[in-house]
Amino acid sequence: MIAEVVFDLPLDHPFSYTVPDALHLAPGQRVSAPLGGRTRVGVVVALRPDAAEKLKPIQSLVEPAPILSRAGLELGRWIADESLSSWGSTLSALLPPPLMSARRSPK
Repeated sequence: MIAEVVFDLPLDHPFSYTVPDALHLAPGQRVSAPLGGRTRVGVVVALRPDAAEKLKPIQSLVEPAPILSRAGLELGRWIADESLSSWGSTLSALLPPPLMSARRSPK
């Protein structure tokens, strides 16, 4: 399974990650994933079947269940498009911050 993840960054596209077998993800769920040499918190916006790609894996779940519904994801996409903002930054503004332990990045 491949997860499409957006981050609170000024980028207009999701990043693709493999989903480890031990993790059960759903769109709208926050996860920790490597990006740019460090671990960041992002939101899963889509899942798709494994395409046998060589991708980095999702590292962990931030919350045990989705924090946004499909309608919330669509609203975030619409707001981002209307405000010329990134999807990840818009979703980040709509959500409460993750717990401190989830935001810490291992070095």
